Amino acid sequence: MSEIKHSPYSYKHHIIPKHEWKRRFGNLKGFNAPDNVVRLTIEQHADAHRWLWEEYGNENDKLAWQMMVGQIGKEELQRGLARITGKKNRGRKFTPEQNAAKSLLLRGNLRGLGYKHTEEWRKKHSETMRGNTHTLGITFKQKTSICPHCGINGGGGALKRYHFDNCKEKENVK
Repeated sequence: MSEIKHSPYSYKHHIIPKHEWKRRFGNLKGFNAPDNVVRLTIEQHADAHRWLWEEYGNENDKLAWQMMVGQIGKEELQRGLARITGKKNRGRKFTPEQNAAKSLLLRGNLRGLGYKHTEEWRKKHSETMRGNTHTLGITFKQKTSICPHCGINGGGGALKRYHFDNCKEKENVK
């Protein structure tokens, strides 16, 4: 077993870990409360994770302990976490606990969750929005262009950028 470097500094250790707190209470309110936090030296912190792993068999505690005593490095830690979660570390991934917390926050939010506007609202909205582009609350009429080859009328920049050089009628004009 690797030797732990002795340090006079103390580290924050949560009595109830974040994943367990979310499972029990559904959010993180009170997670950092003084009665859920103890100050430990690095040696005590490593021993706490080792004990938790031996007692409850949580692989996260095993990885934390091994990292603290220098048995594994950052890359091995990431591989271990990927093995536990079944996900590769490609950017930001959310744990099931984080997804559950996000779900709780979005309750009552009707956008994108099966809510349908009435036909009357859609017609009214369509009429008010026709021909307008909104940017930062400013309403303005969109500029249009006409293709010199085929006569198609469309949005200015996009039509010039994508259609003009690729117009099928352009080849017939030559």
